[in-house]
Amino acid sequence: MKTKWMVVLSLAAALVTGIAYANGVAFEPSQFGLLTGAAMAGMINAKASEKIAVVATIDPQTVANSELFSDPINMANFHQAMGVAMLGNMASETIDFKAYTCDSGGSNAVALRSATQLAAHASNNDNKQIVINVRAEEVLDSGYTYVKFGRVTGGATGGPAAVIGLGVDPRELPITSADLSTVVEIKQ
Repeated sequence: MKTKWMVVLSLAAALVTGIAYANGVAFEPSQFGLLTGAAMAGMINAKASEKIAVVATIDPQTVANSELFSDPINMANFHQAMGVAMLGNMASETIDFKAYTCDSGGSNAVALRSATQLAAHASNNDNKQIVINVRAEEVLDSGYTYVKFGRVTGGATGGPAAVIGLGVDPRELPITSADLSTVVEIKQ
């Protein structure tokens, strides 16, 4: 069944390429997310840790009204990045989670995307997660190559929280070399 599916995808990629070529447009099937032959087999057989890398964190700590930022993620290595904020027992304060474009050192940050602000509440925000997705094109269109995530509360008490930034859809497989040096084990 896998072989039939790969043949269908390969034929579709060839058809799209042929139509584009006939109209004077030259492109590689991979530019439009089309995978052919070996690339399709590589994606099917690749382990999740070879397709998704832990590339940024805000380590677990109390986060309050001073915004904390993750490591910058080089979007030249990935088609997408995903930031996941993990909240603990939070104080009754607003909570903001944002994605920023920035330079390689994390400076010159410009807000790219904001999650909907969580309203201050004594228990509604406890043990929740917030996810922000970012596409490489959005970051590159801003004039930068890097993205980072920021987390802040609207008051001085805050609460325990962490952020993990994942590099998704690597431009080359496997992507295990992009994991942070603090990743101590990847069990295959």
